[in-house]
Amino acid sequence: MAKVNKYGLSRTIPETVKRKIRKNSGFGCVICGEAICEYEHVNPEWHEAQSHNPKHMTLLCGSCHSKKTRGILSKDTVKEAMKNPRCRQKGFSFDSLDFGRKSPVVQLGNSTFINPMFLIVVDNVSLLSILPPALKGEPYKLHAYFQNDEEEQTLKIVDNIWYGNAENWDIESKGRVLTIRKKKGDIALQIENVPNEKFIVHKLNMSYEGYKIYGDKKGLRITTPSGNEILTMDFGGKITGRIALNIIKEQLSFNKLIIENANIITKGGAFSNSILKNCNLNMG
Repeated sequence: MAKVNKYGLSRTIPETVKRKIRKNSGFGCVICGEAICEYEHVNPEWHEAQSHNPKHMTLLCGSCHSKKTRGILSKDTVKEAMKNPRCRQKGFSFDSLDFGRKSPVVQLGNSTFINPMFLIVVDNVSLLSILPPALKGEPYKLHAYFQNDEEEQTLKIVDNIWYGNAENWDIESKGRVLTIRKKKGDIALQIENVPNEKFIVHKLNMSYEGYKIYGDKKGLRITTPSGNEILTMDFGGKITGRIALNIIKEQLSFNKLIIENANIITKGGAFSNSILKNCNLNMG
């Protein structure tokens, strides 16, 4: 496959152009809304193009791209879809996650949560839940709700299918990693699903009902609406239990958990029926 066309145009598309194409398309295939896509020169096609012009390029999923290449979808159909992309019509792009049938493992920042059913609960509202299979042989079901630091919805996951808000500044799906940016260099959310192994939240910067939840490779922090930092975990660690982080009226409850190899700073946290192994605990 040629790396440049007859005009010397490389197949490599600049990142700034890619983002414009993603934004114009609503972050998914303009035909069906599927989020796993390829960048496509529409008019002219790449072999006749003299530049990577986002006005004449779009996103097509593998299936729709194949249909266009085989003549099942016409160029005119794609051009019409570019004027009113499917994701813009519905308000989101989407894709499914292969979550698997093993007991769930979630990595949030540098902390690992083993077999949680409710990982983050704020005043009885679960922001990240993993429900067991309804029938034998079915996968676990992941549900999640993410916002940015201005409480604007960025992503939701329902029954292992994620839906990215088409109003985001940028959504980029690359391999197993999904990144949502609020602006250039400002990542609101970055997740990765390792099939049948674990779900990773590499970075999270969100607000919910005044609570600030921030996680990255350096640790995990939660701040209340009144400004109290009720949790800092900066050495990683492992937490096993059904309800991992349960926040009730600005108080953090640790109930029936096994916490290992963690450095925890908590102000107002309450521990009950929990086991701490090789942990440093500072009650603030």
